[in-house]
Amino acid sequence: MVLPNIGEWELPPDTTSLSGFGLKYPLSGGWKPIGIGGLIGFVAAIFLIPIILLYGYRYRLGRAGARGDSSAPEFNDIGRIIWNGLLLIAAFLPYVLLATAIGVGLIALEGVVSEGVVAGLIVAWSVVASYLGIAIHPTFVATGSIRETYSGLLFLKVALTRTYLIGFLLNIVLRIIVGIVMLVVALISIITIVGPIIVFSVWYAYDEYIAGAIWGKVARELASEGQLPAVTGMDELDL
Repeated sequence: MVLPNIGEWELPPDTTSLSGFGLKYPLSGGWKPIGIGGLIGFVAAIFLIPIILLYGYRYRLGRAGARGDSSAPEFNDIGRIIWNGLLLIAAFLPYVLLATAIGVGLIALEGVVSEGVVAGLIVAWSVVASYLGIAIHPTFVATGSIRETYSGLLFLKVALTRTYLIGFLLNIVLRIIVGIVMLVVALISIITIVGPIIVFSVWYAYDEYIAGAIWGKVARELASEGQLPAVTGMDELDL
């Protein structure tokens, strides 16, 4: 069986729809990133730690898309990919700690107001916190700096843009659709015994890559609108 040469795809962010970019751009680097990502996905499902590699490549993917590259970056220089993954996690950490503290504060209200009110507040805060927090991703992709991402609450300003809202919703829709398709494929491949393991591993990696591609293109669009700094220069891919 000869696999199609997906590495020949050219998907300039300026002329490709957000949905098409999110689905195809992760594949434009060829089968290597998908294969390596699938293997990492399988190992990460057992040990969790290798997920940092997927986060690192997702960040690289976003930076490449934000910069305007017509194809995805190579999955090489593992040391730098790990470093990028750690940076991406670190970018979210301050916000996660703050959001968690607010959530704990809401739980503490249980002795003051009814359980129903507290439950409603927690659900509402979870939705709001997720929406605002995910804006850190495209902001960090554009700035390449944790300090700049939080400076002047830049990521909150991004969260209030129409471009981010569309990206947020499309990210959810695409990943749900891909998830359903992959689940069907996994069920069909169950006759091979190992088929579902391979499918779920690849699905896990591709799901991460879709997010990277979408936030890269969103960052590029926001840069063109003057909301975020433009990503320029190859050396900025790895900070």
